[in-house]
Amino acid sequence: MSGLEVLLGAAALLAPAAMVRAAAAQEQAAQEQAAQEREAQEDGGLPDAGLPLGPRDAQGEGALPERGVLPEGTTPEARERWGRFVAATGGSAARGPEIRTFDLTFDAVLREGTSTKNIEARYAFVAQEGYLRSELRRSKRVTLRGPDGDWLIDGDELLRLKGRDFQSDKQQLDEWVTIARNFISLATPGQARVTSLGVPRLRSDEASTQTLAFEGHPAFALPPAVIEGPTGGKREARPFAARARELEWLDVGSPDFHLYAGEAAGERPRVFRALMGFDPAGGELELALLREEGRVDSTRLVHVLRWSEVDGYHVPRHLEVYRVEPPGVRFEARPSVTLFLLRGKGSINPELELALFQPPR
Repeated sequence: MSGLEVLLGAAALLAPAAMVRAAAAQEQAAQEQAAQEREAQEDGGLPDAGLPLGPRDAQGEGALPERGVLPEGTTPEARERWGRFVAATGGSAARGPEIRTFDLTFDAVLREGTSTKNIEARYAFVAQEGYLRSELRRSKRVTLRGPDGDWLIDGDELLRLKGRDFQSDKQQLDEWVTIARNFISLATPGQARVTSLGVPRLRSDEASTQTLAFEGHPAFALPPAVIEGPTGGKREARPFAARARELEWLDVGSPDFHLYAGEAAGERPRVFRALMGFDPAGGELELALLREEGRVDSTRLVHVLRWSEVDGYHVPRHLEVYRVEPPGVRFEARPSVTLFLLRGKGSINPELELALFQPPR
């Protein structure tokens, strides 16, 4: 029951019937207005622009930081760790190469509750506009997000993803756009707009074999799985949290590590917090905890198991994404998404036609 419903129930006991009817009318009007705003955003919320285009930054008062420039006051230790991560991706410490588009094929395992789905899918993505084409190889089912909105092509059927009946399809599109943006951000950290950068300290009072806790951050119970990590020149399996404590960590504030598909038109980009754990030997990212400031329940755990070279870029080849369970301090036992990048099936920064993201005319 919502807080508004509770208040209306109390009014029914303590106020005249006219007051209750007035409150109910106000609620209905607010719901209708919100529905109209959602309709308007679905109809015209996506920009119509040519491809490919470069990044757009906020300008003027309160503008976001320049890409590739670390904040003033960043400690030498934090700069050194960030520099090794950027160098491990193959870019320069000052400004890494930009990824504007990609057209790649993945094997994916999707889990929702007790349901598991294995798919091979092609994903074409345009970073600036957030356009996405998802094409399932076996079923030929195509999902689009483009200048004309969100669409589903299922055989001979063409459906506009609009309204409550298609809410789950739109949410899946949101999640794939988010994953696509993080894929790019992890591959080109030198392009990130960094609002804060520091070295987090592990809490000395936390000795649990499954919990990871940093000073000034919530303590999270990591998945009970085991992961691989280098030990004495060999890769050995050990508990998730044990490997996490061996990594070197950074606390990064940036709008370029995403939890949501994007902001409404005119809204300033949200700044997310990313706790990022790197292999001390090679500087490659292994673990990242992404969350919106003040929202523990929004946290996602990204586990990068393998990296690979594609068109000169060092990109995640095998990664897992874990969600938190309510009330938001324990991660689910199994990843909600597992991705395997298929070699030789796709490219980075291809020229993508706008029609690829539009329904057939």
